[in-house]
Amino acid sequence: MLPKDKPLAKKTVDLNGVTVAYVDMGEGEPILFVHGIPTSSYLWRNVIRALDDTYRCIAPDLMGFGDTITPLDYCYDMAAQADKIMELADHLGLDRFTLVCHDQGGACAQWLAVNNIDRIRRFVITNCVCYDNWPVPIVARAMKMMKIDFLFALAYKLNYPPKWGRSRLGMRQGVYDRNNMSDDAIEEYMKIGAMGRDKFEQFRRFALAGDCRYSVDAAKKFGAFDKPTMILWAGNDRWLNVSWGRRLYDDIAGSKRMEVMPRAGHFWQEEVPELGAGYIREFCETY
Repeated sequence: MLPKDKPLAKKTVDLNGVTVAYVDMGEGEPILFVHGIPTSSYLWRNVIRALDDTYRCIAPDLMGFGDTITPLDYCYDMAAQADKIMELADHLGLDRFTLVCHDQGGACAQWLAVNNIDRIRRFVITNCVCYDNWPVPIVARAMKMMKIDFLFALAYKLNYPPKWGRSRLGMRQGVYDRNNMSDDAIEEYMKIGAMGRDKFEQFRRFALAGDCRYSVDAAKKFGAFDKPTMILWAGNDRWLNVSWGRRLYDDIAGSKRMEVMPRAGHFWQEEVPELGAGYIREFCETY
């Protein structure tokens, strides 16, 4: 495994019955990173490596992903995810923090930000769910399959996630250059298929809890959200066009900066992590 593909060490904490796994590296002003689907805190590993010399970088695994363990009768929707992140922030003593979000984690983070505005120092939104754009077609197709118990059971039996991840229709659709998404990275993202039936079911419950109402409701409060905000968008995203980023920039009262990263796809963290980290550093130093 190449150094860039090695996972970061995680810690765990029990928060009201959920064992939350999270990365916590570096010292200084805190930055909290929120991933989307079908990733985990692993998405941010090389962004964190580029920032933890100056900042305390925290990246949780959302409920249903990575190494976080969530009861099956728990709520997995975006409001519940946001509440769990705030529980983690309270546990870690984060009075105020910079919030960085990606993909469906953007719906969670937007909900969190507009409803906890006094806790947010800055907001960085990158290639994320917003307004009514969820689910994107690739996820809508997966959700249809997940609703059919027989097909979902078969997918578990065949350990389908890594097979899908490596296929031409899988994770490499999310990068500009297919060589930038390694098999090792795909295996890490898709390990949920080998973590037991309950873990696979947790993933399904997250996916089926997806609903655009959280991002739609959050958008209604953008005009009052005056915290410094940067829109950081990969210019070659097949699923979430840069026009969504421009709309966010126009609507959020605190918008200060928008950057488009060329020759990078949806999972830009696999392609240009240092570039993205550089923009985040500059933004934090300026505002």
